[in-house]
Amino acid sequence: MNENKKSDVIYRQGDVCIRKVAKLPDGLKKKDSILAYGEVSGHKHRLTGSAHQVFVNPKQEQFIQVSEKTELVHEEHGTIELEEGSYAVILQEEYTPQGMKRVQD
Repeated sequence: MNENKKSDVIYRQGDVCIRKVAKLPDGLKKKDSILAYGEVSGHKHRLTGSAHQVFVNPKQEQFIQVSEKTELVHEEHGTIELEEGSYAVILQEEYTPQGMKRVQD
């Protein structure tokens, strides 16, 4: 399998998209299990349990390493079960006349 090829496995939970990747990039630092905060609602997109690690790179892009099935939960969206593997987290953005900005829920 070509490591640069994008995977067909994609999950979406509201404004958070998770895409399976062949491997994690270098230079990552561990962070907490919250992928995104609801700035308006106060809700969180967060991973449960301890069978995962969340990382961030210097550009503040997030990545997940899952060693056993792990759930992504949010108070207003359905729970998503992630299988073992490596994932990139993509936070939805929108265009404004001032430039791109992250979608807020």
